[in-house]
Amino acid sequence: MATILDIGLFESFNTIFPVLLVFALVFAILQKTNMLGKDKNTLNAFIAILVAFLVLLSKTVINVVNYMTPWFVIVLIFTILLLLLYQTL
Repeated sequence: MATILDIGLFESFNTIFPVLLVFALVFAILQKTNMLGKDKNTLNAFIAILVAFLVLLSKTVINVVNYMTPWFVIVLIFTILLLLLYQTL
């Protein structure tokens, strides 16, 4: 019996999630820093798409992002819990 949490389902998204993550990070950095000037949303999006496609071409980068993402999430959750503990004391 197949379930939604079947590993085979997640393997098909193995390359999509890192590409979306890189696109979102690059676009957010370009928007926040105003590196290309103000009101350059289309140019920022175009550059973010190009970088995401470059990531898509490299299997090594995709494997590195897939390996590092869970660790960053664990560190982020741990940091938030430590800040909450600090706030209560």
